[in-house]
Amino acid sequence: MCWGLGGKPDASFQFPCKTHAALIFVEFEPFPHALRLHKKVSLFLNKMKSIKTIIKYIILIMMTMSPSLAVAEMRSDSYVINENVNHSFDGPIISGVSHSVSGLEVTVNFTTNVAANAFVVYDTDSGFSSSMEQGTSVIGSTVHSIAIKGLAENTRYYYRIRSKRVNGGETVDVTLRSFVTGSSVSSSTDSTKSGGGVLIIDKTDKNAPVISNVQLNIDGELGVVITWETDENATSFIEYGETIQYGNVNGQWDNAKNHSVIIRNLLPGLVYHFRPVSSDGWGNIGYGEDKILVHLGKTTVKN
Repeated sequence: MCWGLGGKPDASFQFPCKTHAALIFVEFEPFPHALRLHKKVSLFLNKMKSIKTIIKYIILIMMTMSPSLAVAEMRSDSYVINENVNHSFDGPIISGVSHSVSGLEVTVNFTTNVAANAFVVYDTDSGFSSSMEQGTSVIGSTVHSIAIKGLAENTRYYYRIRSKRVNGGETVDVTLRSFVTGSSVSSSTDSTKSGGGVLIIDKTDKNAPVISNVQLNIDGELGVVITWETDENATSFIEYGETIQYGNVNGQWDNAKNHSVIIRNLLPGLVYHFRPVSSDGWGNIGYGEDKILVHLGKTTVKN
């Protein structure tokens, strides 16, 4: 006697056990359903693999063609790394800060752990309520030396370091440091004997450069050229920013009477304050009037 599907002897089947078992296998309905389900699941998984491959190619194409996903290249002495510019980095680590004073000029030295730009923010107020800054926006070195000129004599200045690396990571050193400037160049005198007395002629220049004829012209889409004149040879700098406190400075130390400074990377739609600043060889600083410019793709000036 053969066993039925329930595991008990089944007297109703009159076939030999071998044939009976074959019939049970063929007539068992759940197995064909399971086989069809397995095939459907396998087909679905294969389709999902194809979809993942397609998505990968779409992402690669978007990264290649989209400006917002452009690739930036960073180099060191031993490697080259390509990073998506949307990745943000911590600011550089600032160390080894020191300064040296020579009359009215102070040199600030420091290092960063990666290539970065270098600025010294300084003010006679320890709260930096009306601070200025000097430095370079070039991101190309880890060793920095910034010469600060145009300072007042015998005056204490507070300063801190601001440094920014590629891809936007910026560090502002929170350590409050200070230096005291020396005296200006000693006055030269001519002594002329006349009768019983001595006539002393003071040749020290105590007059700041007079700034005039300030002009502004467009230089490309995101830049402006600011020109002005001074009545004596002096340096050429522009203070600018979104408020009357400015916060940014750009220019050069070359002495001239005709001055020209280019400001780039202004953001369209923003209002900027700016003024020219020139200092002569005696440390006298002349300031131009505050002016306002609005960048609308086409720059206009308001007084």
